[in-house]
Amino acid sequence: MLWLTLGAEMGVRPTVSADIYVVDFARGLVLHPYDDRGMDVAGTQKGTLVPLYQEYHDWLQTFRIDEMRAAFEG
Repeated sequence: MLWLTLGAEMGVRPTVSADIYVVDFARGLVLHPYDDRGMDVAGTQKGTLVPLYQEYHDWLQTFRIDEMRAAFEG
């Protein structure tokens, strides 16, 4: 399903026009890949998101980066 959704923007067939959410209930994470450039990550606990923020900080888009810095660095 993930490939079918993301491949639509690249002309890959077959395709599906749907939003995909990947949920890890044990870790309290939700991933929403929105196109071939990235995904949103949300979590129920800050402690689960901090390691992701630290490891993938260079991959983050600048949209709302000040809020992310305040939440995870401040």
